[in-house]
Amino acid sequence: MVSHHVTGGLAPVAGLAACSFDSVDLSGLQCPCAAGWTCVGELCVEGDAVDFAVDLGAPPDPGPDLGPVESDAGLADGGLSDLGVDAAIDARAPSICESTTAFFCDGFESGLVPPWSSVRRTNEATFAADGMPLIGEFSGHGVTIAPSSRSHVNVDLGGRTGVTVHARAWVYMPSSSPHDVLSFLLIGHDADPDYPLVALQTVPSRSQVYVGVPFRRLATGGTAELFPRDRWVCTTLSIDTGTDTPRLLATVDGTVVADETFAGAVVPAADFGNVGIEFTNAGTPSAELFIDEVEFGIEPLPCD
Repeated sequence: MVSHHVTGGLAPVAGLAACSFDSVDLSGLQCPCAAGWTCVGELCVEGDAVDFAVDLGAPPDPGPDLGPVESDAGLADGGLSDLGVDAAIDARAPSICESTTAFFCDGFESGLVPPWSSVRRTNEATFAADGMPLIGEFSGHGVTIAPSSRSHVNVDLGGRTGVTVHARAWVYMPSSSPHDVLSFLLIGHDADPDYPLVALQTVPSRSQVYVGVPFRRLATGGTAELFPRDRWVCTTLSIDTGTDTPRLLATVDGTVVADETFAGAVVPAADFGNVGIEFTNAGTPSAELFIDEVEFGIEPLPCD
């Protein structure tokens, strides 16, 4: 089918095709032209008008009208996501976790368990390997629909002590996630009934790190930056283990949000790590995030 704007431009020429020199090469001569030739740009070109639709830049026939095109890549999650074109990250392959030197790395290419030790979902929350990755084919996708819910995966870090444990995770936080406090990256030590830990969090006004027992407060030394929304962001968290003067350092999108040296052990040994919605105290009962390319190691983990 020929585009209307092309045929409309050529229609007046049809009445001018009066020449009849069929045996003469008319290429490049001025119009009017003989039968079997078409006037294009006031010059004769051999062929009928319908032959020039593609040559003149006409688009191919799109077929039947399918209605307006939806550009919103929302998910079937009750309207929590509104990712739109911002979610169209260049998904390189394969996942970096196929070549990393960290002692644990996962990009959710093989699902959730293994390699994760466990998956925790409370109050009808969900956590799944999702098709909206940073790189590779999948990412982790957590959704909560009730206050104080959890939707995360857990990894056994092996009780590492006397070393600095580093964690890195790429996070995509939709602007439609209206949580008050959301902990998404955590390093902890098993201790009953309390848990010494460090947890990287986002709140409406800033990114922060909560430090568990015996300190029970936010870490200091960073900049009060808003957590970026609707794009992938690199986050890092590190803590010295097995020392009474541990340094804690955390970054979000390259900005330091916590950098403090403590007087007293924070995490005596790194027993476990959590990523996802580890905890949310939601002002409204919903929260959502995507996680990809999660690493735990004893060397600094780059964001590039």
